[in-house]
Amino acid sequence: MARRSGVSSKISTVIVVLFSLTFSKGDITRVSAMVGEEKQLHFSYPCDSTRVTLRNGIWAPFYDSTNPDSLSLPENKKLAFRIKNESNICLLQLKIYPVLRSDEGGYILTAYAGDGNILEDTRVGLRVDYPPGKASCGWEEETVADDWRLLECTAWFVSLLGEIVCYQNEIRVPPVRKPRDRDGILEHTMWVRFSQPAFCCALLVGQPVDRCKCNDYTWAGFSNLTEPCPVAVVTTHQGASTSSQSPTSIPTKEATQKAKKNHWSNVVTHVIYLFVIGILIIIIGICLVLSIREACKVEKISK
Repeated sequence: MARRSGVSSKISTVIVVLFSLTFSKGDITRVSAMVGEEKQLHFSYPCDSTRVTLRNGIWAPFYDSTNPDSLSLPENKKLAFRIKNESNICLLQLKIYPVLRSDEGGYILTAYAGDGNILEDTRVGLRVDYPPGKASCGWEEETVADDWRLLECTAWFVSLLGEIVCYQNEIRVPPVRKPRDRDGILEHTMWVRFSQPAFCCALLVGQPVDRCKCNDYTWAGFSNLTEPCPVAVVTTHQGASTSSQSPTSIPTKEATQKAKKNHWSNVVTHVIYLFVIGILIIIIGICLVLSIREACKVEKISK
């Protein structure tokens, strides 16, 4: 059912564009745009036209010059007018930003004369391209060799050539074969190690890959890794000393000189203190010696 709906959406889009452009006069200008881009559609018409309308496909005009207040444009569309040179040719510019998938279709500008006849019928067919949808993957039952297995991935694919890529250990894994388009579904098979984390995504062929955002499908393997680029968490041991001063801060010259001065001042003070203590010890020693001698003399005289 999914494949049939993809094909039917393609066919219905083509039918609407062709139907809307077929039943009008004038040449058809075909342009294409990518979803999300900016696109400008240009329509020329005689400046002496009494009425100008602009519509998309078979729908009612969203612009009518006879009733400009009834302008019903979506937020992503804007109109601009200017005269082209001096040849009585006016130009209407339809700016679309961002381009949406619903903007696809046949845009028709019709210019009328005073009698109601059509003077100009400018037609622009806009095709909107968009990349494949998100990839979804599943393992095939067959084990190729050791830890290697086949991972089959699919994604919606409509207008542009796409592919599916997978990464393991920051390295793109090799595909088994080229991607295949089967009725609107993109199929791609890769060699993947079953025990290791794998991350897959769908994108346009040749589109640069942001590996950290390639996570349409994730396989954790035998680990708990669920993100292609996990954020590193820095932890500290409990009880570690902290300081408000940066360890890499460089002291100024004045601070260095002050520290040296304080250091030598402390040294001198310590030396003087030791010297005074030494003198006191010597004096006390001398007094003790003299006291002992006097005591000996007194003892001899008494005998």
